Amino acid sequence: DVANYLACPPCDDAKINQLLTEARKEAGQFSLEDPQLCHWEVMFNRLRKYVAQHGDARVPQGFREDESLGTWVKHQRTKMSNNLKRVGGGLTLKKIEALEAVRFWWGMSIAKDDVANYLACPPCDDAKINQLLTEARKEAGQFSLED
Repeated sequence: DVANYLACPPCDDAKINQLLTEARKEAGQFSLEDPQLCHWEVMFNRLRKYVAQHGDARVPQGFREDESLGTWVKHQRTKMSNNLKRVGGGLTLKKIEALEAVRFWWGMSIAKDDVANYLACPPCDDAKINQLLTEARKEAGQFSLED
């Protein structure tokens, strides 16, 4: 693990702060007034502190110094699992990128390659798919579904 960490250290603070700003924009929040986003950032920054102290992001669920951090980390894994299964309640792309930036450990049931593939080709939401279909119909000169 140490050799792996040295070969690919976490991103610098500037990059991580940029990702957090982008996560707020992605969520439609441009300030920290949204309690859910604010909570996520608070917990993420506690994870950053853990990484700085311990050299990795493998927070045990029963971490005595900060039990809520261990629980939060477990929830992030569950949310990523939801993303991979294409069910609701998952993480936004920027939150995943921020977690990846601190070399988040996704656990035994989520392969690192699955996370990388998800980031490389995320699913479109229904609104985006419908917009693309409408644009394709317009390009083809079809303005109704009857053609």
